[in-house]
Amino acid sequence: ICMFGKCVAERVSDVQPCEYDSHCLSGRCAKSEHDEAASLVCCESGIAYFQDVSWSYSDQWVCGNLKIGDKCSGNLACDSNICMFGKCVAERVPDLQPCEYDSHCL
Repeated sequence: ICMFGKCVAERVSDVQPCEYDSHCLSGRCAKSEHDEAASLVCCESGIAYFQDVSWSYSDQWVCGNLKIGDKCSGNLACDSNICMFGKCVAERVPDLQPCEYDSHCL
């Protein structure tokens, strides 16, 4: 395959730089997190979500299975299934703590 202007024998593994889905063993190349400066990488398990992004007029693919602290724009993108205030968080919050949506509360 042709990757970054050079012929290579094999597709690349998860979290390695890529340009196109065809470069990845997982079959999915997308932004590593919900951030304009994030690089394109092969997504773990081939999971990515088409998301509305503030820095572009078009939606963009962002890898799923994001880790705690990674930038996100929706619950589905996070391993924990909780995206709060633009970051993946580990747990829902107790009473009187800041939240964005009902799903963030215990």
